[in-house]
Amino acid sequence: MMKTVTELQKKLDALPESKRTQRIELLAEIAWETGYDDLEGAQKTTDKVLKLAADLGYEYGTALGQRNLGFLCYASADFKQALVHSKNAVEYFDRIQNKDQCANTITIMGLIYWSLGNYDFSVEQLGKSTRYFREIKNYERLAWALTILGGVNEDLGEHERALNYHQESMTYFRDAKNSLGEARALTGIGTVYMGMKRYEEALECHQKSLKIYEKIDNKVGLSRAYNDIGLIHQEQGDYKRAMVCHQKSLEIRLELKNKHIIITSRLNIGKLYNQMKSADEALKALQEARDLAEEVEAKPKLYQIHHALSVAFELRGELKYALLHLRLYESVKDQVFSEESSAKVKNMEIQHEVEAAEKEAEIHKLRNIELKAALDDLQQAQVQLVQTERMAVLGQLTAGIAHEINNPIGAAKSSADISLRGIRKIKSELEGISNGSFKTLDKTLKIMEKNGHTTMAAVERISKIVGSLKNFSRLDEAEYKLVNLHEGIESTLTLLQYSFPDSVTVEKKFGDIPEILVYPNRINQVFMTLLTNAVQAVDENGRITIETKLEKMKVVIEISDNGKGIPDEIKEKIFDLSFTTKGKRVGFGMGLYNVYNIIQNHSGEISVESEIDTGTRFMISLPLK
Repeated sequence: MMKTVTELQKKLDALPESKRTQRIELLAEIAWETGYDDLEGAQKTTDKVLKLAADLGYEYGTALGQRNLGFLCYASADFKQALVHSKNAVEYFDRIQNKDQCANTITIMGLIYWSLGNYDFSVEQLGKSTRYFREIKNYERLAWALTILGGVNEDLGEHERALNYHQESMTYFRDAKNSLGEARALTGIGTVYMGMKRYEEALECHQKSLKIYEKIDNKVGLSRAYNDIGLIHQEQGDYKRAMVCHQKSLEIRLELKNKHIIITSRLNIGKLYNQMKSADEALKALQEARDLAEEVEAKPKLYQIHHALSVAFELRGELKYALLHLRLYESVKDQVFSEESSAKVKNMEIQHEVEAAEKEAEIHKLRNIELKAALDDLQQAQVQLVQTERMAVLGQLTAGIAHEINNPIGAAKSSADISLRGIRKIKSELEGISNGSFKTLDKTLKIMEKNGHTTMAAVERISKIVGSLKNFSRLDEAEYKLVNLHEGIESTLTLLQYSFPDSVTVEKKFGDIPEILVYPNRINQVFMTLLTNAVQAVDENGRITIETKLEKMKVVIEISDNGKGIPDEIKEKIFDLSFTTKGKRVGFGMGLYNVYNIIQNHSGEISVESEIDTGTRFMISLPLK
């Protein structure tokens, strides 16, 4: 496991900060792999995953975090919260249609229900996940689900069925070269064989698992293997070998500082000394176990310890203390069984609360869906109303500007034209005259002629801008009509020309496309928004390319740039309401939302491709009819 975590951490360290979604996923997997070995560390990492995912609005990251919380709560025996988080994860995975992780989380739910003693629910959940994993041929995850099914059936006394599940899981783990899984399957098989009193077969399985745990340096598994082998030797009366195994198991568990499994090892050693008639050594081991069990309130172990202490004092002939511990054994045992009954009731209450919460959440979800649909309709209507009002104001403004500018432009053009014609006539009359005064006059006339041409060029440019402005807004063409898209693009470029840095190059690759039926003013809005974004995205020596072509009875317009690019985690939201591409393509507004709606209203399609520091390309396709 540690090797896996180390490898994941190296990948995380090598990943750029800009790859935020991938970093979230790696952090989630690090927490998942850490699991039992460091619950506190796994919890901190999972908390970080959930915060980063929430800040980014990344649902898959949130789902992974909820999945991890479900397992961590299970490992901490908080089964109620384990179920809540696991069900949250399933809901997220189901919404984003990630069936693989959904089934994986359902496997965890099977584990939780098993711990709650709700075997029917456990088998039901595990049945769902195993069917799915078989269907998609994910045999490694199938193997883990089968391992849990083996444990459930072992508890139910279904030894043969449990054995079949463990053996099948071991086959899949071996095929996947999953050493930890193979060792766990062998542990399960060995435990079933021991319950069936098939000690030699049980011993063989546990010895195989021991070698694997040693090879992969899994100390928790290693301590379990030594413990199980010790118990088999104990049952067979080979006390010397049993003691060696129990002592090795204890040594590892002391290193792990896991108090619950330390108690188990000391109790097993105490019982073994009792069988060996070594009362003093038994008392020492059992008293250490008792002190630790009282500290952590491990009552199921404590009543067993009192029974073993009673046997040890009886061996020493101290019947008074033997009787005392026998009474304590009965007292604590009664408490345990009483608490177990209460726990079963409590587990039923937990299940009832979870089911009630699920029903309430479903009702709330349905209400939210209805409210969201109404809100979306309202927002879209509001945006369209605002846009209509804006275009109406723009239309009036443009009409006024065009009218006011056209008259003086006409006058200036006429005056410049008359002046040029007058100058040409004067020059023709002066031809042939060679005295000095007329030469000076001729030079002056040439300067005036050049100035007249400059004035005409300026007037023509102003006329072109006014024409482009009228063409862009198409105030007199609000209806659906045949339009030359190249004219709209050219008009937009003319209006944007002032905002283009000198170092930015615009490349036009206009194909042979027919006129198509559109709302001209709306389509021109699309060109204006996309080209404005492209200008704002590029740096010095930037390049913007506009390409048009005909493909499969559709006109395709592609507008691309070599600018900043759009991060992967927000690309999917780029056409949402309140998203814009100002500056580095991150902000809030209605620009691309309107673009999307305009293209949709024309029965067209729009998509985007982008890569950080490489550029962005918007692709629009509009039907010919």
